[in-house]
This record gives sequence, structure tokens and C-alpha cells, in this order.
Amino acid sequence: MSLAITLFFFWMILSQKFDTFHLGLGFFASVGITLFTRKIFSTTTYDRVYPFTLRQLGLIFAYFPWLLIEIVKANIQVAIAVLKPTMDLQLQTFTIQTKLPEGLPRLIFANSITLTPGTVTLDFEEDRLLIHALNDKSAQGLRPSPSDPEQHIEMEDRIAKHFVTSQGTTHAS
Repeated sequence: MSLAITLFFFWMILSQKFDTFHLGLGFFASVGITLFTRKIFSTTTYDRVYPFTLRQLGLIFAYFPWLLIEIVKANIQVAIAVLKPTMDLQLQTFTIQTKLPEGLPRLIFANSITLTPGTVTLDFEEDRLLIHALNDKSAQGLRPSPSDPEQHIEMEDRIAKHFVTSQGTTHAS
């Protein structure tokens, strides 16, 4: 319910039209989006579905500025690689194992990888993600080095910091 209310207020702010038609359209769109996405925000696939809360929305805004900076940096790396006369491409796929709990944190991790230019999450099964990278620089922050397999992935650590409690569960309240 809180997701529908949040989306409806967001709709009102963006549309700035307060006639019956536009308010009704925004209401039905907000409720429809909430119904269609409710399973995405659950802690497990088939157990109890937790609503998307205002706290989670605040946590997303705490994570988003860092992700935006990473997207800009990756855009520059990809532009340099593609615009070079020799095209510095070393296409590669690799698997990473995440320590994030099921649900929203893993979804945000997979989508953050895909949003970052030069990398795409191809498959996501249990705690493993199959990643495609454009070159070594794109893969650098996601793949642990062979000399240090326990190396942390910064993106995963930031998601854990913002979306996982100390007990290993997601922030659902």
C-alpha cells in the first residue's frame, strides 16, 4: 500500500495536473504497478510478500548517488574503449557469487551491474550471477582477483550497507 501511495504522490508531482482524469489515471497506474511488482519486493520467492516501504525508498536514494557516479565513470571508460582506433575490447563472461540475502538486495545488485555501462547481468540463479563485460576495466570492480578470492566487491558491500540488517535480512519496515 505504501508503494501505491508513494507512486501516486510521485505521479502528482511529475504531472502537475490535478483534474479528475489525470488523478484517476495516476491512481490506477500506481495501484497497477504495485500489484504487478509486489513479488519483486518479497524476501523470498513464494513466502510472505512485504510491501515496498518508505524506508526502502529512502535507502535507494542513499545508494543512488554513488551508483550514478559509477555509471558516469563507466560511461567514460566505455567511450574511450570504443572510440580508440584499435577498439580495446576483450569480451568476457564470468560468474560471481553474492553474499546478499534473497529478494530486493540481490535484485538491486543485478540491476546495478546492468545499469553500469560495459557490464550486463546475463543470468541470476540462487546466489550466482553470470556477468558479461566489455573489457577488463569493466570487469575489474566485479571480479575478485585470483590472488585474493576473498576480495570484496564494492557495489555488493554498499548494497549490503544500505539494504541488509545486521541479522542478514532486508530492511522491510
